[in-house]
Amino acid sequence: MTVTSTEQAQAGAVTRVDELAAEVARLAARVVELQQAQAERPHAGEGDQPPLYSTVEEWVTTYLLPTFPRPVGEVGMTRWHWCDQGGATTKR
Repeated sequence: MTVTSTEQAQAGAVTRVDELAAEVARLAARVVELQQAQAERPHAGEGDQPPLYSTVEEWVTTYLLPTFPRPVGEVGMTRWHWCDQGGATTKR
């Protein structure tokens, strides 16, 4: 009895489906593990870690401005100005 290429393809497809089903089962079990771990963790604010910045001003001057610089002054043919109310640059 000879095995045709169609039968080989079907056997390969069945094997691949079985592999995929096993992978789905493994991932589903991992999701359950992660959900259980998340449920066991203390909620935000209940931990003993204090905030990194005590005020918004400290966060802006220490993190935001150095991390996300904006052009102030002449940029090409456009003038940019720092907006002290909104904390962003504006074109004038």
